[in-house]
Amino acid sequence: MELTRLSLSHGVYTGVLTGGREGAALSLFADDTKLTTATVESDHKSKSLFIKLSIPADVIEDGVVVLTIRDETSNEILDTISIVSGRLTEENLASRVASLEAQLDLIKTSIRRLAQK
Repeated sequence: MELTRLSLSHGVYTGVLTGGREGAALSLFADDTKLTTATVESDHKSKSLFIKLSIPADVIEDGVVVLTIRDETSNEILDTISIVSGRLTEENLASRVASLEAQLDLIKTSIRRLAQK
C-alpha cells in the first residue's frame, strides 16, 4: 500500500491510497494514541482510494508534533505529518542563527590571520 499526499489545508489531510483494498482502515496517531479515523472513498474509474483526515486542533502545541497515518490492520506507517509551531521554535531558530554567525566570525578571523602571514 502506498499513500500519496494531495494536500494539507485548513487542518484536513487528503491523499490517494494505491494498492489498498476497499474498506481499508486508516487512522491518525500521535505517538501511540489514535486521534481520528480516515474517511475512505473509492473511485471506480481510476481504481484509487481517496482519503480525508481532519487533524484535531488540540494536538497542536508549542514545539514539534509528529503525527502518523497508519493502516490499522498492519500498523504500517503510510505517511507522517510534522507540525512545528510556537515560541520555542523562534527561540531555537534565533539561537541557531546566532551560533552560525559566531562560527562565521571565527572563520573570518582565522582566514584574515592566515592571509597576513
